[in-house]
Amino acid sequence: MKNLIHKLVTVWIALICCATATTVFAVDQQICPRYPVETVDSGLGENFEDYYALNDQLWPYWKSRGAAYQVLDPDSLDIIQQGYGSSENGCFILSEEKIPASNEIMLVLYLESLLLDHIQVRAREGNVSECNNDPFANHSGEPEYCKPIACMGIMNNLTGVEKKYVDYTCNVPELTLQALANFPSYWWHHFDPASLNYDYIVTIQHQNGCPGNTPCSNAGFVKDVSYNEIRIRIDDLTEDKYRQKFLVGHEVGHSVEEAYQKSKFGTEVYLYGGYGLLGGGPDCSSGDESHALTSLEYTSDGIMEGFAHFLSSDVYNDHNSKHGRFTYYKDDLGFPRDISLEGETTFNETEPYKSNRFAEHVCNPVIQNAGTELDWLRFFWDLHTDSSNPAGEHLSMLKLRVDAAFSGTLWHAQNGYALLEENVCSGEADVQAYQANFLNFAGSNDALGGNGVEPTGIGPGCN
Repeated sequence: MKNLIHKLVTVWIALICCATATTVFAVDQQICPRYPVETVDSGLGENFEDYYALNDQLWPYWKSRGAAYQVLDPDSLDIIQQGYGSSENGCFILSEEKIPASNEIMLVLYLESLLLDHIQVRAREGNVSECNNDPFANHSGEPEYCKPIACMGIMNNLTGVEKKYVDYTCNVPELTLQALANFPSYWWHHFDPASLNYDYIVTIQHQNGCPGNTPCSNAGFVKDVSYNEIRIRIDDLTEDKYRQKFLVGHEVGHSVEEAYQKSKFGTEVYLYGGYGLLGGGPDCSSGDESHALTSLEYTSDGIMEGFAHFLSSDVYNDHNSKHGRFTYYKDDLGFPRDISLEGETTFNETEPYKSNRFAEHVCNPVIQNAGTELDWLRFFWDLHTDSSNPAGEHLSMLKLRVDAAFSGTLWHAQNGYALLEENVCSGEADVQAYQANFLNFAGSNDALGGNGVEPTGIGPGCN
């Protein structure tokens, strides 16, 4: 118990259920913690949250996949069992012989997860510091940032054979952030964990606003090379539930892309060149941001950000439909905006971001090697959903983006489209199968309007 008093947050939660009318002896118990998630940006339509989670219009509960837990004897405060729940559903088994005679335990639930054995996801509050990454360690001598957030409560219903669902009710914003980071991390690694086996950490930091008087974006991505850690910074603005989900999914998407690159090529350098904004008029600027959804950028930058938008959209939309939604999260251009992933083929002058080929219609001029994140988001979405079995080809998308497109080289070229176009044919067979659709959704002027990611080029076909 000594370790517990040093936790950053200790909130007692009600985990007590009514006893049955007749006496039932203890048996092995399957205990399944869940996250109650507050977010309304559905991606699938009103009042429908995550396609793969338990849903409730007022309080949707998400599976706490891989969550860290401790079971204590409430009388002695001895630790009976500790570990991580299942990566699939968050559940764990407490064997009959470990259950106290009272059928009562103290359960400690942490905002820490270990997914598929090698991906650690955690929520924190405060500034960055070097920490012991073991949630069960004694963190008393470490900075406040290092101390895991814990929720504690009593369970006294450990009888019968049915699953025991436990819903976190910690009244802290990090609870939702933990769930939002857990799900996309699990989702992308679930399809082919062997190809994404690079150990790394995703940390959601709640910053409580920007430090000092320094202006900052309401989204952040920091990589700590020493600890293979991706830090996602959330401030009070991004706490808004309309923005959290797709923002966190976007940043986790960067980490997934980098993890694939590292596991494939072993390089520590992320595939990007410095952001190059290319003008195009006021409707194609980034405001006070380094880049934005509709800013005109070199295609190397547009692809990098558009692909992360796509990864976030892919997680939170129904794969049985080509139609989906992405909610953008930055403020400086009047966002958030609900973005239809299947853009309108007829140009919408009033709300041009609803249209395909945004850069071609809006930005003036559009030089070669330029594009917008919005057009690239729709490009990857169309390329993915055009398949008859899109859910089975997630790894091929990563191969297209990293393996076939860049062959393990550092990407500082300005024309990312040319790299994709030139190298897609040299990729593995499942990547080459994308070639026809790749061209159709890139430079073509077909009846669907194409995506306009490089209006001047149609590129060669694979031999």
